[in-house]
Amino acid sequence: MKQARVLTEAELKRVLATVADTRHGARNRMALMLSHLAGLRVGEIAALTIRDVLDSEGKVREQIRLAAAITKGGHARVVFVSERLRREIERYRKSWEKERLAKSPLLVTQRRSRAALMI
Repeated sequence: MKQARVLTEAELKRVLATVADTRHGARNRMALMLSHLAGLRVGEIAALTIRDVLDSEGKVREQIRLAAAITKGGHARVVFVSERLRREIERYRKSWEKERLAKSPLLVTQRRSRAALMI
């Protein structure tokens, strides 16, 4: 089976520049970086909660544990968080208007009631 093509660094920069001009640029950038840097699928990104990426002390986790229920093959898996992704998560966290509950979705819609990927 063929594998999806990975964006070059130049292509990624162009996409990030475009995303920055969107209404919810910080959220959209975070979704893109989770996909590009961690290899997460759309459904996995949409299902992430704050506690999946931040520990009880508010620090970015070194690993993201994905439950079997949200993965494509139905098998739980662990995704390692690179230093670059860690910085992106911190950057996204600074864009929050207020503190969020640990069980809240990482990416939210305007309704703030469900996870979103609106790229």
